[in-house]
Amino acid sequence: MEKKELINFWESCDPVFSHIEINDYLGDFGTLTKSWENNFIGKYDFNDKVVVDYGIGGGFLGQYLFSTKNIKKYIGFDISDRQLAEASNNLNGLNVDLYNVDDKETFNDLSADIFISQAVIQHFPDEKYLINFLKNVNDSNISEVMLQIRYNKKTMFRNDYSQRENVRLACQTNSDYILGYLTNYNLVASKRLEGKSNYEFLFFEKVC
Repeated sequence: MEKKELINFWESCDPVFSHIEINDYLGDFGTLTKSWENNFIGKYDFNDKVVVDYGIGGGFLGQYLFSTKNIKKYIGFDISDRQLAEASNNLNGLNVDLYNVDDKETFNDLSADIFISQAVIQHFPDEKYLINFLKNVNDSNISEVMLQIRYNKKTMFRNDYSQRENVRLACQTNSDYILGYLTNYNLVASKRLEGKSNYEFLFFEKVC
């Protein structure tokens, strides 16, 4: 799939779907942050840590971590300049670095402590895209990694960005597949949500 097709979709899609607005199925900010706490934030000590967030939308996770967890720095990635502009406005005055995913090819020079990617891998367009991402994470030298996926016992891709439903379910995978590429990491915990989403939160620690 052409990268231009991905960029065009995320530059123009519904603001809630791209997480630059919080309402509709995301609820309000309080509902969203409560779900973060329950699903992954509570697993980590964020105090004075450098956090990478891959797929930032409006940067709301960064806002929350600065205001409640005393993080040292927030490093955000997104494929869309629209999302990065919104995040820049929302995080104005804070210690942040924001990158388009095409502007920085590797994660291993970020000197980060925690890597988070939530509600993003599910939108990856094809297997090559997923593998390149996982190899980058594997070489990042970041101590703790949380990846949220849409679980399926078989890794599968829709390979179609022409309809929102196909983007929503573009990539479905599992921990066994991901561990095949995260050879520098151990899976230390996982949490699968009940219901239609098939969301699963995977927690990895770098092998010493």
